[in-house]
Amino acid sequence: ERQAFAAAWRNQPKWVVSRSLTSVGPNARLVGEDLEAAIRELKAERDGEIEVAGPNLAQSLTELGLIDEYRIYLHPVVLGH
Repeated sequence: ERQAFAAAWRNQPKWVVSRSLTSVGPNARLVGEDLEAAIRELKAERDGEIEVAGPNLAQSLTELGLIDEYRIYLHPVVLGH
């Protein structure tokens, strides 16, 4: 099951937002300095949802007015006996 997930993940196009990376892995595009232009282009050329991971990126996109809908996912964990 892990190999199937890994293969499916590798086949999906990805956009990596970073100020420090100079390259990314296969099937990935690096988004550097002009975040707003890159995300506007992505939204224009793609249909469907764009998943955002990370609070700093989400905040930046919020400030730029580029988030159309928020979905909060919780993963509750119970500690103890």
